Amino acid sequence: MNQQALIAQILAQRERWLEIEPGKRLRLRRPDRWGAQLFRKGDIDLLLAQVVGWEGFTEADLLGSAIGSADPAEFSPELFRTVARDRLDWIEQVTTQLLDMIQQAFEKEEAAAKN
Repeated sequence: MNQQALIAQILAQRERWLEIEPGKRLRLRRPDRWGAQLFRKGDIDLLLAQVVGWEGFTEADLLGSAIGSADPAEFSPELFRTVARDRLDWIEQVTTQLLDMIQQAFEKEEAAAKN
């Protein structure tokens, strides 16, 4: 297996989907050990950077139905950061889910170290 494939698998193991609203999901990637330490300090940019994909979002969801179409909105980190800064309910859900993912990873490491 080449290095890029290994990296992709490592990162995929850190990912989980979060349904943010009915029919709308965000793909979260748990930060690495160093990033987890920074994350716990409340860095909003680091938090938002952990969202690496989405499903179910349309232009109307982002712009409002009077302006946006029903066409799917392509994910980009910059677009997500722009939209999410006005959606504190999303930020709260992402924060809760990421903290859970980090805690589970730490517990898994501790359990492996004891064996």
